[in-house]
Amino acid sequence: MDQHIRDVHSLERAYKCGVCGKVFSTGGNLNGHRRVHTSEKRFVCIFCEKAFSHSHTLVDHLRAHVQEKPFKCRVCNLSFGRGAALTQHIKSHTGEKSHLCVYCSKRFLNNNQLHVHLLRHIREFTFSCKVCNKEFAVLSDAKTHETTVHGLTKRFQCNLCQKKFSLRSSLNLHIRRVHTNEKPFKCNECSLCFAVSSKLKGHFLQHRNETQFRCLTCNCFFASSQGLKTHQTKIHRNQITPPTG
Repeated sequence: MDQHIRDVHSLERAYKCGVCGKVFSTGGNLNGHRRVHTSEKRFVCIFCEKAFSHSHTLVDHLRAHVQEKPFKCRVCNLSFGRGAALTQHIKSHTGEKSHLCVYCSKRFLNNNQLHVHLLRHIREFTFSCKVCNKEFAVLSDAKTHETTVHGLTKRFQCNLCQKKFSLRSSLNLHIRRVHTNEKPFKCNECSLCFAVSSKLKGHFLQHRNETQFRCLTCNCFFASSQGLKTHQTKIHRNQITPPTG
């Protein structure tokens, strides 16, 4: 009890982080916190060698390898490897929607649902229909459109990996990219080769210093607006800027 009072309720916390000013009751807690600033990852998984900053994070990760799921839902008995996953799952029973859209105040069960919704607000169209080139913010929307509007089905199957495609050109591109490593498109400036012509075009603009599309989040430059949009969706998908005013 005395230790609890000193740790939790005492104002005499002598261990202060020199970076952010946060204070701790023990030197061990301060040392653990410092890894947040140094990005030190000394806890390594024996299965896949992935490294973590804290031991409890490694323990959560190890459960995925050994398929240990100690966190059980009391409503449906479904089990999870991480407590956070169970907490998120419980919301499906309670109907709690804690993820709020800053544009229309609509709420969602999880961050993935919110992100898909936000893309429709900001009209960041990344995926296009293979038939009519209509653009969509979400890949599943583009696929649904192709099926319902154009009756497009995956009729062309790769005989090497059995993956299916809706267009023969997509199958041919897949074979070149994945199985043959064929790169028929060659840069006349540096002789670098590419599997698809669009990659060559983007690369060629770099020789001309025409990388005019800049990511405001990380300052990377791109030769095309499509390249920038793809980068933002893949790299900064959880960093969408909310509206101002």
